[in-house]
Formats: sequence, structure tokens, C-alpha cells
Amino acid sequence: YMNTKFSVALHVMTILQLYECKGYPTNSENIAHSVNTNAVVIRRIISSLKKAGLVEVHSGVGRTTLTRCSKDISLLDIYMAVKPDSCDWVFNLHKNPNTTCCIGAHIFEAITPPLQDAQKALEDKLSTYSLQDIVKTVIEME
Repeated sequence: YMNTKFSVALHVMTILQLYECKGYPTNSENIAHSVNTNAVVIRRIISSLKKAGLVEVHSGVGRTTLTRCSKDISLLDIYMAVKPDSCDWVFNLHKNPNTTCCIGAHIFEAITPPLQDAQKALEDKLSTYSLQDIVKTVIEME
């Protein structure tokens, strides 16, 4: 199950690319202003992006930068960076179906293949887009 972390991470990464080009500060407070959230939320997202090797945080100067060109960062890279470790899928399976029920006993076996296919399709599609695609769209709409 994916919360808003992915869309916020896309927003953050887009800001990092565009603010860097314009010479704007890329600290969590400035980013939080654009996302309209608390800077703590931004710092958590940046921490996940850093752990995945997508950004570098320059301590002391309050600046965060991309580690590679935006055309070389796929949306799948960003998705994988912020998805919860406990969540392998977009679709969470409900807990403890009644196994004495003929449906409850077999529901996971029945729904797992189509949900795995959907997850794979999502990931395959995200891999076809880069951060540069998002940045380009934002620039065109300014």
C-alpha cells in the first residue's frame, strides 16, 4: 500500500533539479514550502532518497543535490526508494481470512497472480519515465 510518499518524493526530486538550475536553496524548509508540508516530512523523504543513492546531502550548507542527471533517474528508482520496507506491493492483502470458509481458504492463491501482474505492470511503466520527463513538463507549464 503506497501512501503519499511517492508523489512527495517526485515533487522533492523535481525541486532539487529545478532549484539547483536556478540557484535557489535546496534545504528542507524551502522544499517543504513548495510541497506545503512540514520540513520533517521532507527530511524523512530525503533520508530515503539518500539511502537509495539518489541524492546527496551537503551538511552545514543545508543543500541537497541529485547524485546523477535527472534523465538517468527513473520514476521506478524513486518509487523503490520511498516504498515502505514492509510493503512489497501497492496492494496490501487483508489479514487473516477465515480459512474454514471455502473462499477465505483460497482467496490469497486466487488474487495473488493478478495483483503480481498489476505490480509488475506498474513497475515496468514507471521504469519508462525519468525524472527529466517530470521536470520538462513542469517547465513547459510555468
